[in-house]
Amino acid sequence: MNNHLQLIRFSKQYIILPNDKKLLEDNYVINSIGMFNVYSSKDLAATVLNYENQKVIILGILFDTRDHNKAVKSIVNDLLNFEIDSNQFLTEMSYYNGRYVILIESGQEVYFYNDATSFLSMYYHKNYPVYSSHSAQLNILLKHFYDCEEIRLFHKTKGFLDLSKYENIFKFNSNLRFKLLSHQMKRIYPVNNYIKKDVIDVYSEVIKNMESSVEAILQLNSKILISLTGGYDSRLSLALMKKHMNNVSFFTYIKNDNPNDNSRSQKIYTIDKKVTKNIVNQLNLNHRFFYIDQKQSVRTVEDIYEEYESNHAIQLIQEYHLDEFYHNKVHVKSTLYELAKGISIKGVDNESLKVDEYLSSLIRWSPNSDELWVKNKLYEFIERCQINDFIALGYDFYDILYLESRLNGWHSTIIQESDPYLEVLNIVNSRHILFNFMQIDYKQRKELQFHKHLINQKWPLLEFFSVNENTTLISKVSQLKAQLAKLKSEKKELHPPKKSKLSYQTTYFNRTQGDRGSLFLRNEQLLEENQLYKLVIKNDSNQSLDIEIKTYYKNQKGKKRLYITVNNDRYDIVDFSDYHFIYTLESNEEMNILIEITKTTDKMSWIRAAMFEVIEY
Repeated sequence: MNNHLQLIRFSKQYIILPNDKKLLEDNYVINSIGMFNVYSSKDLAATVLNYENQKVIILGILFDTRDHNKAVKSIVNDLLNFEIDSNQFLTEMSYYNGRYVILIESGQEVYFYNDATSFLSMYYHKNYPVYSSHSAQLNILLKHFYDCEEIRLFHKTKGFLDLSKYENIFKFNSNLRFKLLSHQMKRIYPVNNYIKKDVIDVYSEVIKNMESSVEAILQLNSKILISLTGGYDSRLSLALMKKHMNNVSFFTYIKNDNPNDNSRSQKIYTIDKKVTKNIVNQLNLNHRFFYIDQKQSVRTVEDIYEEYESNHAIQLIQEYHLDEFYHNKVHVKSTLYELAKGISIKGVDNESLKVDEYLSSLIRWSPNSDELWVKNKLYEFIERCQINDFIALGYDFYDILYLESRLNGWHSTIIQESDPYLEVLNIVNSRHILFNFMQIDYKQRKELQFHKHLINQKWPLLEFFSVNENTTLISKVSQLKAQLAKLKSEKKELHPPKKSKLSYQTTYFNRTQGDRGSLFLRNEQLLEENQLYKLVIKNDSNQSLDIEIKTYYKNQKGKKRLYITVNNDRYDIVDFSDYHFIYTLESNEEMNILIEITKTTDKMSWIRAAMFEVIEY
């Protein structure tokens, strides 16, 4: 141990220093590349490949999603067939998955790349060429070698944007490339322009890569852990692991049931427990629940936990520490599937490039709630990470923020919390897969069509179980049967429909015969906020006509949720149902009816609530 340098004993850590800065440590594997030494902890795999004029160091776990049997040496050999940072080089690397760092020596320079969302992180200083997997370690090295001790701005940053808790120390963005010697970054991903794709085309393009990732993870010869919840994301991992259930254990962390706790988080935990228990029992999964609010405090965990950037779940880490069940296993996380969903901010057009519109959402991720501070840091982040180059390729701004702040930032920082106990990987941590997710038609993403299609193809039985709801498919079928029986009992004999003198134009509603006129019901099981669903009515006769517009939803608890606009008059749909609204349409005159909702829903009860009837007199 160097008497003047007290380093932190992080797991799965590395340090990169110029050759003239030496660590007198026996706890690291030391490899040189170019004008740098790479110090890596003994629990982090290090592969060194020497070529005639080049040297390559791989830290961590790396595999090719096109061929899970391909050795690391063959992967690197194929990569080096292309000029560094050329489109062919970057396209080749986009198929890589794992948790890795790639260092390539070229002339005097050393090029740094890491995995698609920084599962193996890198922190760098604004000015000095010293690099580390952990910000706290980097700050110690800066003080020792450069007499530069940066101010600690926050206790934790929660992985916000690319910030660390120290001034002038930043988290490297995995869609950039770093030249270590010249201390310069350049954006390299995405390679291609955004092209809107159909979900089936994306599924066909990535499913083999996802299946290959599963096989590559299994070849690590470690037991697999999957965190199972009541949502769709972990169900994708479950479906992809169907053939390998003997190698997989599942766990769910929940809070202790408290009848006096009416918080949203407690409700989520309660639903998670019920849905997950149903899945576990029906599929006979090897699974355990544990309560994260019943863990005893462990000093050794608390001490190292203080040094991380995140404070996601210390109770969870204490569980890992105390129970050998979790040790030396591979946790296959499901978080990255979020990019296949329709990520959006309430009240903001997803195509908006007005940065200020995103501040209210970003504040909830931020260690500082001051809006001006968040705004300034966002603009600095955009410039530092060359976000405008990403936007110029046509990608959605909020998708970019989610990928490069939420996933590259927050999610990768919480991975470090579990490093002393287990390895963490993801089936879709590949740029080829993630950028395809971001190009799925947005409407299809909102409807979770990728998730549903994959489950239907790989394990359709999983659709039997409800998603984040206190119901099952059986109970839903029973409810529908009861509703159908009620409708049949209440059905009145209809008069033969008279020939309509009206014509209707819409792409949003199905028209059926009602008791007195034409009923209009949304033709998809989805109502999206800020979307106007339009019906145009035209009087095709040569005389004026009186028509009545009727709605039938009367639940006062549903007020301020659904609205109907007739021509330019807007009403709450609950209030509208209390009156008879009769309008006169002159010959060839048109009338517009608009339906809108204030919160996106796919519940059939709200779809029916939006139904209306047009009655001719």
